[in-house]
Amino acid sequence: MTGRAVWAIYGILPLIWIPAGVKAFTLCAACGKEAMRLAMLFALVSSVSMMLGLLRWPSIHWTLAQAYARRQRSRSAGDQYHFRRPE
Repeated sequence: MTGRAVWAIYGILPLIWIPAGVKAFTLCAACGKEAMRLAMLFALVSSVSMMLGLLRWPSIHWTLAQAYARRQRSRSAGDQYHFRRPE
């Protein structure tokens, strides 16, 4: 399995919080339906945002790392913009 596939699987794992939020809603609805609806919405938003944050590693960051590894020592403006070193 490549590193990119492992990152993709790891990025999908936060989706497990969606069924957990639904189950918490059904179990604790007697405590207050409005508060549990809000908690279920927060579980949905947090899991999707965490998934999107983790899935950028096997996509955008992976491509940038490959471009950095195979780049030549050219002095083009694009290379200087994308791969400049902090001073």
